[in-house]
Amino acid sequence: MKLRWMTITLAVLSAFAPGSLWAFGEKCGPVFASEYAKLGQIEVKPSGQKGPPANDYARTVDKIHSLMGDLAIPHEVQIQIDSAFIFSTFNAESYQISVGVRPDKMGKKHPAINQNTLMHEYAHAVFEKNMTLRSPGYKTLREEQISLHTREDSLHATNDALMAEQAKATDPAVRQELDKKIYEIIKEIDAVAERRKELSAHWSLRSAVHELFADSLSMVVTKDPKSMSSVLKSAGENYRPHSSTVLQFRDFTEGRHHLSRQRWKKEYPFYSQFGGDLYYAFLPARWELWQIVKTRIGGDNYQRTVIPKVFAILEKHLSLELNKGPEELKPRGFKDLEALNQRIIEDFRREL
Repeated sequence: MKLRWMTITLAVLSAFAPGSLWAFGEKCGPVFASEYAKLGQIEVKPSGQKGPPANDYARTVDKIHSLMGDLAIPHEVQIQIDSAFIFSTFNAESYQISVGVRPDKMGKKHPAINQNTLMHEYAHAVFEKNMTLRSPGYKTLREEQISLHTREDSLHATNDALMAEQAKATDPAVRQELDKKIYEIIKEIDAVAERRKELSAHWSLRSAVHELFADSLSMVVTKDPKSMSSVLKSAGENYRPHSSTVLQFRDFTEGRHHLSRQRWKKEYPFYSQFGGDLYYAFLPARWELWQIVKTRIGGDNYQRTVIPKVFAILEKHLSLELNKGPEELKPRGFKDLEALNQRIIEDFRREL
């Protein structure tokens, strides 16, 4: 349960993962067959070896570091490469990154495409590390979430043990005492759940900004506005132009067309405010970012300035939002989403 809440997944599963969720899972293989790089920080498991070799992933991490400016490097990261593409994730508690190699059933592409997935997931670690260091409000939110989920796990384990003990008890007095203990545990579980609910708007907003930064870093490193959409789209699929499905692939160039902008404006209340979609929330900010950098991103000197500036802008706006009470951010943390996108865009235009 704790992993689920502290983990950020690559993309909306339904957008590109029909069929069984376990279709691309890790195949069993001998431990000694794994490939390693960066003193074991990167492990390519046997099922992930149809993608790039471990040293290529290491060079990608080094490239990211060269573009981070004064941002802190998340040295605690551990990276595993396997075949579980739809479970490519970053865990914000453990700093564990899982990168699943893109399956051939989505259409064969050069193995280097999997570097884009690594960039996206590693960007989450960069954002988490630096937000924790620079934003007291963010650090407090993170620590409370970890504490709540640790407590929740402990309470559920205690409750399970008491229930098992009660099932075996035959003495009425013992059963009555166990009933009281179980009742108190359930009350505490409910209290934890209520507090989690109070924090959910802040947490959803935090996660959506996380995704904006992760996509932006991948775009900057590759100098490719389609860095994520090229990973997520299945070859051979017929996607209706400017549809909500296409928008969810996060092509930074999509916003050049007025139909895409109209669709976002029409649908974001459903996808973000009602559905809690983390990717739909900041599509306009992505589109404007590409418009700003596209003619200059080819220059190495300019490229080195973008990631730290984007981080500083997002840290500013996220910290301001986290200072608001839950009621100010409802529904789902995305109240006044158009205005927040515009404030971020104005800073992009001014700072970049």
